[in-house]
Amino acid sequence: MSIDLKPLTFPKWLAALLGLAVLTILLGGIAFLRTQASQAQCEAEEQLTAIAQLKTQLLANWRAERLADADSFAGSPFFVTTIADWLAAPQPQTTASIISRFQALQRLQEYSDIVLVDGARQPRLSLSGALSPLDADELAALPPAWQQAQPIFCDLHRTPAGAIMLEVIAPLIHQRDARMVGAVLMKIDPQQRLYPLLQTWPVPSASAKALLVRRDGESVT
Repeated sequence: MSIDLKPLTFPKWLAALLGLAVLTILLGGIAFLRTQASQAQCEAEEQLTAIAQLKTQLLANWRAERLADADSFAGSPFFVTTIADWLAAPQPQTTASIISRFQALQRLQEYSDIVLVDGARQPRLSLSGALSPLDADELAALPPAWQQAQPIFCDLHRTPAGAIMLEVIAPLIHQRDARMVGAVLMKIDPQQRLYPLLQTWPVPSASAKALLVRRDGESVT
């Protein structure tokens, strides 16, 4: 006796249903991945925005603190008068008093050097003892400080020795007769404070980077 085996047939409606199910799963998976990617992108953008705001605030606070340090010289009539008298007739006791004040500020804020210059832009006293002539960037920053009669920053620049330096300039002007007495230059090594402030990242990241830029006309440098 022979058995007649008929080939199994797959109902077309079932094949269509399975195909539709697979397609639905694929489309749903793609939509889910896109949603997850979009959500991850939004979260990353929000995180970067928050970090950028934090960095901006930290930098603004750092800048304000440095200007306040400079104003402790520029805004003190007693200090300005003391410097004017010392420049006219240096006395050892006054020299020691000026150096002591510079040292106190350096210990608090880690300035690499603090230099006193006279109205002729000549260095007359410094914590380091070095009285080298000011470089071109420092010389160019003095007139705006005297004209504005308030502390200003000298832009980041490379010194003749090749080091990157930044200065805060405190103009010393007699309030009585608006006479230009000189200025105090507080030198900052950006490697010590400024760069670490920018480079630290509040969350773990293998590729995070912060850049310090400025607007120069229509370009950014």
